[in-house]
Amino acid sequence: MSVLEVYAAAFGHCRAWAEAGASSPFEMLAPAFATPIVPPFDAESIAILLSSQTDLASANKVEDFRATLTQHFQQISSMAFEADCEPWYRKDMTQLLCECLLFFDVTYRQQELIAILIQSVIDFGRDAMATIAFLLCCRAFWRHGRADTAFAETDWLVGAAARAIQRANEYLMSEFVGQVSLLELVQGM
Repeated sequence: MSVLEVYAAAFGHCRAWAEAGASSPFEMLAPAFATPIVPPFDAESIAILLSSQTDLASANKVEDFRATLTQHFQQISSMAFEADCEPWYRKDMTQLLCECLLFFDVTYRQQELIAILIQSVIDFGRDAMATIAFLLCCRAFWRHGRADTAFAETDWLVGAAARAIQRANEYLMSEFVGQVSLLELVQGM
């Protein structure tokens, strides 16, 4: 079985989790990641998988996502991504989510990360929820990214992502859609 096939099988469970409303904890996905051989991290396979199975590359959605986040980062005077070699707004959604959930030290980017997760669910719906779950499970169960050196960070990410997905879903199902800013949604998280 190729790395792409292993990833695709695990992602299928994450998609089903998202389509069921993402109401069960991420830990329920553990059996899908209990593979006999842990696949090595393969960014190219993840990019191929997510581009073929999600709508994360939709130009209109990406544009809306970037516009909302730019406004939010300006409102909070965030400089958290200023030191990165490539600006966050030039990255495609797959790269941005992979870097945020697998490789960034989130110590000084927690509020920005929560904003990215909430807005991705608002703009990309179940595709974002499945992708977030998949990447977090890759980190937690297959030890991809910073998992081996940042145990507390991984635990924080799993909890924060679950709360961000829940917050975004509550907002999308409320009568306040379009009336609440991202800043208001992030507050209190």
